[in-house]
Amino acid sequence: MVKNLDGVLFKELISYGIKNLKLHETIVNDMNVFPVPDGDTGTNMTMTLMNGYEAIRNEEGSLSDLASKFGYAVAFGARGNSGVISSQFFKGFSESFVNTHNADAKLFVKALEKGVAEAYLSVSKPTEGTILTVVREATEHVRKQLDEGKLRSVNEVIDAFLQKAEASLKNTPELLPILKSSGVVDSGGAGILYFFQGMKKYIMHEEIELQEVEATTASAIDYSAFNRQTKFEFGYCTEVLLQLTDGKAEFDYEAFKNIIETLGDSVATVYTDEKVKVHVHTMQPEQVLSFCHQYGEFLTMKIENMSVQHTQKQEAEESKEEVFPHSPWAVVAVASDAMLEETFKQMGARAVIQGGQLCNPSVQDFLSVLEKVNADHIIVFPNNKNVILTALQAKKLYANGKVTVIHSASMAECYAALGLVDYDSEKPEDVVQVIHEAIERIDTISISQAVRGTVYDQVSIEIGDYVAIERSHIVGADKTLEGVVIPMIDKYLAQEEKDVVTFFAGQNIAEQELEELLSYVEENYYYVDCGVVQTDSTVYSLILSFE
Repeated sequence: MVKNLDGVLFKELISYGIKNLKLHETIVNDMNVFPVPDGDTGTNMTMTLMNGYEAIRNEEGSLSDLASKFGYAVAFGARGNSGVISSQFFKGFSESFVNTHNADAKLFVKALEKGVAEAYLSVSKPTEGTILTVVREATEHVRKQLDEGKLRSVNEVIDAFLQKAEASLKNTPELLPILKSSGVVDSGGAGILYFFQGMKKYIMHEEIELQEVEATTASAIDYSAFNRQTKFEFGYCTEVLLQLTDGKAEFDYEAFKNIIETLGDSVATVYTDEKVKVHVHTMQPEQVLSFCHQYGEFLTMKIENMSVQHTQKQEAEESKEEVFPHSPWAVVAVASDAMLEETFKQMGARAVIQGGQLCNPSVQDFLSVLEKVNADHIIVFPNNKNVILTALQAKKLYANGKVTVIHSASMAECYAALGLVDYDSEKPEDVVQVIHEAIERIDTISISQAVRGTVYDQVSIEIGDYVAIERSHIVGADKTLEGVVIPMIDKYLAQEEKDVVTFFAGQNIAEQELEELLSYVEENYYYVDCGVVQTDSTVYSLILSFE
C-alpha cells in the first residue's frame, strides 16, 4: 500500500505515466475520427507532458518543489486541443501539492478536483463525451468513495479513478454521435487512461517496455571554429525565469522593466503569477543576473553566446532572435509550410510560426514569437482548429501587450483576410473587424487522402480515398480527386454571391489535375475569378476557398 505521495513518488508516477502513454501513442492517434494525417492526440499529449517532465527530469526535491516546476512547465508546453486541456488538468493537479511535502489520499483527491476545474476553464464551451467527461466522472467517483471512507491511500485513489475512467471512456460514444458513427472512443480520454495506468504500473512494480522517456536534444555545435583571436562582438542572449520571493527587494514591474532596458537591447519581459520572464541581448549578462537576483530566485536561466549562433548560421536560432522595431499593432500567423510562410510574410504578417496539421505549435512557441514581435496589439491567426486553443492559452500568459486571437481554422481564411488588411490603419480594432468580416464570407473545403479506414456518418472510407472536409465535417469522399472536387465546386459556385475561387495546391496534386479543375471552372462558371496559391503541404492535396 502506498499511503502518501512525496517528491520521489510524484516524479516516478509522472515518468511512468508518460512512458505508458508513449507506449500507446499510436493507438491513441488512430482513434482520431478523421482519416487524414494530423497532429494527433497521442502525440500532442505526450509532447505536452514531456515538456513538464523535462523540468524535473534531473531534479531532486520535495513534493512541493517538483510539483510546482512540473505544473508550470507543462502549461507552457501545451500543444493541440488535447494538449491544452490535459496541461491545465495536470497544472491544477500539481498546484495542489505546493506548500506540502507529503500528500495523503484526501489531498490527492482534492488535487484531482482542482485539475478538473482548471481543465473545464481552459475551454470556452466544454464538450461532454471528451477527455473532460472522463476526468470529471472519474474524479467525482473517487470523491464519493473517499467520503464513504473507502479510500485510505494514494494507490486506492488511483485504482478507483481508473475503474471509473474506463467506464466513462467506454460511454463517450453515447455522448458524442461522431464517436459512435466512427466506432471509436474519445482519444483524449484514452490518453488520460493510459497515463494513469502507467502510474498504477509503477505502484505495482510492473515494467513498461520502454527504457526511458526520450529527452529533448539540441543540435551539435562545432566549437573548433573559435580560438583566442575570435572577436566575440554580438554579446549574449540572456533569458531568465524569476520567481519573486519574500524577503527580497520590493518589486515594481514598471521600474524593473525600465532598468532592464538600460542593460541591453531586444528586451522582452512577461510578468504573471508572481513570476517574471526576462529576455535581453547584453554584453554583460552578469549585470542582468545580479539585478534580477535582488527580487527573487531563478527557476531557469539561459545564456547563449550570439557570436556562436551567428558563426554557426543556425537558421532556427536566427529566426528566434530576430528583432523587430516597435509598432502599434502587428500580425502573427501560423503556416504549415515554408511556401505559405513566405506568402504570409509578403502579405504583411510580421512573424510566422511554423506548425499546423502535422505538428501543432506549443504555448511556448507562441509566447516566444509574441515576445519578439514588439507590438502593443498583436493579431494572431492560428489557422487550424487544433491550434486555436493553444493560441488562446498563450494569450492568457502574455502580459506585454494586447493579443487578439482570430478563430481562423484554415490557411485559406488567413490568406483571404490578409489580402484585405490595411497596414496603415491606426486602429487595430478596425483591422480585426475587417478580418472577421472576411472570414465570415469565405467557405473552405480541404481535400486530403485517407491514411486510415473509417466509417464516418455511415459512409465507409478506405485508405487512399479522397475526402472533402468542411468545418471539421467530411462532406464528400471518392476514389478520385476529380470525383470529390467537382461536386464541391458545383455546390458553392451555384451560389450567386460566390464569384472568387482560390486553389491552394499541395505537393500531392499533379499539374495536369490542377489544370483540368481550373478549366472546369472557366468553362462552367465564366464569371468566376480563379487563383492558384502554391504550397508545400503534404497533408492536403488541395484546399479550395470560395468568396
